[in-house]
Amino acid sequence: MILKRLDDKSRSEEMLKAYNNDISFASLAKKSLPLFVIRLLVVGFCVWMYMDNHEMGALFLFGGGVLLGALAQDLGWLARISNSWDFTKRTTDWEKVKTLSKDDKEKDSEEKS
Repeated sequence: MILKRLDDKSRSEEMLKAYNNDISFASLAKKSLPLFVIRLLVVGFCVWMYMDNHEMGALFLFGGGVLLGALAQDLGWLARISNSWDFTKRTTDWEKVKTLSKDDKEKDSEEKS
């Protein structure tokens, strides 16, 4: 999940959306798609640079390998999150999440006044 803001309100709203819609590997991957595309483009650039210039080839292959490793790590994380979602859903105090979301909304309206 890529959040534009990292405050409690954003996090609680994102959790409530996930609670209502459920989480699957496909839904998480869809949210992370821009990051995956950027990484794959950079990996493609590394391979292209290796094919074009073998003098610095080891550096570009290393960079591409690091990016592929990061992509594999992210995909593994998404798989673990989606597999453990049922447990997380049962053990999370959803009333507290709702309260955090409402409290932040009230604070925002008070600050604007």
